[in-house]
Amino acid sequence: MTHPIRLVRWPDPHHAPWQDPPTTAQVAVGRGSGAAAEVPAEPKPADPDADRPAAPEQPSYAERAVALYEQRRLRQRLFGHPDGLFQEPAWDMLLHLFIQQERGERVPISNLSSASCVPQTTALRWIKVLEREGLAQCWQSKSDARVRYVTLTPHAQDIMLRYLDRI
Repeated sequence: MTHPIRLVRWPDPHHAPWQDPPTTAQVAVGRGSGAAAEVPAEPKPADPDADRPAAPEQPSYAERAVALYEQRRLRQRLFGHPDGLFQEPAWDMLLHLFIQQERGERVPISNLSSASCVPQTTALRWIKVLEREGLAQCWQSKSDARVRYVTLTPHAQDIMLRYLDRI
């Protein structure tokens, strides 16, 4: 089940809320009673946080990566697969590895191939490219010699965090 992707606009912490001018009744209170009431020449600055709703919590790194991955799948579903127009298997792999690592999951090569939406032979070539570039590392399962796992390197993890901080 896919969830619609919501774009969130964060409140601007530097924007002061708009102030209403004093009403006629507020000004008349000081004039009509005969008592000397002070009417300030200028309204006092409002507390910028007084009526502002609390800002929503910022999405986690994993939630941001999931949103990116889901946007890519939506784009692919809507536009179809015209000659691999939107295929970026390396980026899909990096997103998938990051998401799974944030969830504490190990990623078998077969799952990474599926997540990249390309044939397994193409995925295997891209995994080798990621390894050669120092972005991914593979290792053999201790319990099943047929299974190999893939993970992001610490360097790739750091790059993904910096990227997700900036989007």
